[in-house]
Amino acid sequence: MKISMPMLLFWVAIVLVPIVVSIAAIGIVPNDQSIPMRWDEPGLVHGGSPTKIMIIAMVLATANTFLAAGYLFNNNLDLPDLIHGADKRNYRIICIAGALVCASFAIIVAVSWSQALIATTY
Repeated sequence: MKISMPMLLFWVAIVLVPIVVSIAAIGIVPNDQSIPMRWDEPGLVHGGSPTKIMIIAMVLATANTFLAAGYLFNNNLDLPDLIHGADKRNYRIICIAGALVCASFAIIVAVSWSQALIATTY
């Protein structure tokens, strides 16, 4: 399938957004600061390294990469056999919407962690 330049730039940006936002969040956090990673049954908070944010970023970037591949290669999919009544145009819209949700989630997570850490540090 041929992809237009604006859509190519959109998909490159949407794949890079989680990584760039996480790197920016890590840059804000002091090196010795730990971030809350998980909570125990009694309510104890276990901290972790700020670089653990990159794990979430990589998962979201990978999800966006799969959505981009689905968008790019949707002409090769035989969608009526997979989903009754599905249209290829609707599948593209679903890929774009899913990618926007993943990118928005990455931004929300990075901003909320950064805000919480800045509030406790300064």
